[in-house]
Amino acid sequence: MNALQAAGHRLQAEFGVATPSATSQRRRVAQRSLWLAAFGLWQFAALAQESHIPLNDGWQFQQVGKEQWYTAEVPGVVQTDLLRNGLIPDFYKGSNIDSVQWIENEDWIYKRTIVATGSLLKHGHVDLVFKGLDTFAEVYLNDSLLGKADNMFRTWEWPIKDLLKPGANELKVIFRSPIKEGVKLRDAYGIQLPHDNDPSGVSPYIRKAAYQFGWDFCPRLVTSGIWQGVELRGGAQLG
Repeated sequence: MNALQAAGHRLQAEFGVATPSATSQRRRVAQRSLWLAAFGLWQFAALAQESHIPLNDGWQFQQVGKEQWYTAEVPGVVQTDLLRNGLIPDFYKGSNIDSVQWIENEDWIYKRTIVATGSLLKHGHVDLVFKGLDTFAEVYLNDSLLGKADNMFRTWEWPIKDLLKPGANELKVIFRSPIKEGVKLRDAYGIQLPHDNDPSGVSPYIRKAAYQFGWDFCPRLVTSGIWQGVELRGGAQLG
């Protein structure tokens, strides 16, 4: 008999007090420890859980150098936005495709407003995530350059918590002409690579879908735009 058990027997004998056995005490301590551990894991999971806020709505676009803004659809590309707003003919019909080739040589701006609420700003970190930008793009938040994109096949993301202000924030994406940017890459490379059906000769140097430059199954339509979804990703600051 250990000291704890002996003390318990003396209490029972002198005062009629029932005390738990050492085994039951150890069981309760173990249960309490397990409960505390589970509660700690639950708190950690709650802190680590990310929130995802879609930003596919509310976009506008314009041609650089023009004044008029038009509604845009994201995900999408500038050709479909121009068509939706009645600014170009239906390039799926007849020989209309020839009349829209000028689009690939122009720059375009897309913008929308992000409203930073109190709940958003409480996150330890907030990242802006573009799941697909086609192709050469400069991304700005409140006129601060977040970064540049040059590959339509990957995701682009930037931390923006420090740039967000309570209320309205302007998100802007400037798309540069893929043809003009391709010429710069070709000139920097110094060698003209085979380009088959692409008369501009820039397609081998661009991380962009090759069929857009013309293929045996489709006409040439070199696009620009936010071709995949956009979101804010917020969560606790870990590490």
